Amino acid sequence: MLATVGSGATRQAAVDLTRAGGRVVLVGLHTDVSELGWFSVIRREISLVGANCFDRSDFDRAVSWLREGRIRPPATVHRAGLGDGPRLFADLAAGRADAAKTYLVPRHAWS
Repeated sequence: MLATVGSGATRQAAVDLTRAGGRVVLVGLHTDVSELGWFSVIRREISLVGANCFDRSDFDRAVSWLREGRIRPPATVHRAGLGDGPRLFADLAAGRADAAKTYLVPRHAWS
């Protein structure tokens, strides 16, 4: 079994590296659509399984830890106004995003 994140390259690499009859577990949400070499999947009888590894309690715990100061977000987390969204999404799609995460918030919420 080989787990992989959601980019097209890592999805394909997981299929290529999995033994015949093996299983690939897809856990990342990097891209919604990507090409896979389906001949290899079919001929080698590889199973593809999707897995969501988080539930509500995980997010509640993370928020609690942030509030308590037990963990800190990475330095590459940014906040931007809602109006900046289209430009930031275009940058992300073009591979020009420099932040790990950007939160879009109404300007009045910044005060």
